[in-house]
Amino acid sequence: MAELTIIIPTYNHADRLRHTLEHLALQEGIDETEVIVVNDGSIDETAKYVDQLTYKWLTVVHQGNKGRSQARNNGLKRAKSNYVLFLDSDILLCPGYLTELLAAQNKNPGIYFGDLFNIHFDKTERCVSLLREQKTKDGAKEQLKKLEKVDLLVNMARYFKIWHPEQKVGWPCLTAANFSAPLSILKQAGPFDENFTGWGVEDHEYAFRLNETGTEIYYLDTIYGCHLDKAKEKINIPLLVENLLYFHKKSKYNSEVRAYLEFVSGHDSLQSLFRRSMNMPLTDCSEEIYFRPYKHIRAKQVTANGR
Repeated sequence: MAELTIIIPTYNHADRLRHTLEHLALQEGIDETEVIVVNDGSIDETAKYVDQLTYKWLTVVHQGNKGRSQARNNGLKRAKSNYVLFLDSDILLCPGYLTELLAAQNKNPGIYFGDLFNIHFDKTERCVSLLREQKTKDGAKEQLKKLEKVDLLVNMARYFKIWHPEQKVGWPCLTAANFSAPLSILKQAGPFDENFTGWGVEDHEYAFRLNETGTEIYYLDTIYGCHLDKAKEKINIPLLVENLLYFHKKSKYNSEVRAYLEFVSGHDSLQSLFRRSMNMPLTDCSEEIYFRPYKHIRAKQVTANGR
């Protein structure tokens, strides 16, 4: 039985999924790892691509287009290992990621995630080349920093660690892009909520429930992945708002969830979210940092040719 199962949901990401799997194939220990790709009804070349792969460590599952939550749950039902790593199909892992992650889990089981470099869509090929050329995790790090476009929704933990210099961070820092947990903890938290539809929120709601199990959440900034960002033609903003309100109601109007909502809607600062989610004071800091949701969404909707 594999010690680690990696679950990758994917929808119309054939090109990025190819990069993700090719970089996984270079990871030390991949032959002792189970990788489950769940194709969520893609209508591009995804099915054709994954069905011709011959990696011994790869299992492919096809389903109708039911959303990321159901895709992750579908993979989770098949996991039999001690630990699970959720990975998005546009994430490239640095060399040594799996080895260091498993070392941390075996020493002190918990919820772990690495750093993420958010790579703008016009820098994809340069990022892929840099990681492929490097044999150590630190080899490309400084050059990748020059390619990234910092995203407050995925890079929140960097600030939390500055304000509280330990590995432990709050649940709002956790996304499903690259986090790991013992299978037993995931079963305790239950499945991803399939009532969330469209883009966003379902992974933060799951992070909140994981935190409710009492399991510590750790930020491993010594390992990292690269998120190959993709321009979106359209984001359904009313649906996104519905998801946020559903999360708040489901949490029984929890004060930490309220703080998260106020941050992602641009009404309160990241420092305030830190204070309220970590339940600790923060007095010595620079100018308050705010997330600008409409600017963020507009940037996501810009097409690759700039129109």
